Amino acid sequence: MVKIATFAKPQNVVRYLWTQLINRKTKEMTQNFDRTDPNGADEYFLNCVRNGDLKNAMTCFDHEAVYIDKDGNAISGFANIEQVVANLCNMKPDINVYEHKNSPVGSDMM
Repeated sequence: MVKIATFAKPQNVVRYLWTQLINRKTKEMTQNFDRTDPNGADEYFLNCVRNGDLKNAMTCFDHEAVYIDKDGNAISGFANIEQVVANLCNMKPDINVYEHKNSPVGSDMM
């Protein structure tokens, strides 16, 4: 839905647009994610990437994590993973999850 507004002064246009931007960002930031659930953790990570939020995206990784890229390559080491995630965050791609696939790790693999 498009809102049409008329303004008597140009500074009111700027104030209106700024308010709309702040309201939209606040709505995006207040979205809740259940990070104890693998699907919620995925959604949180992708939300961070879409918003270019490297700091919070990296909270999704343990210091001993292994990141599997889209080509199936394993990337280990927190600093190496941070470089890959930084590139993603800089692009701010609009990534959506169509299907969650959870893979067992560690002792759960057997």
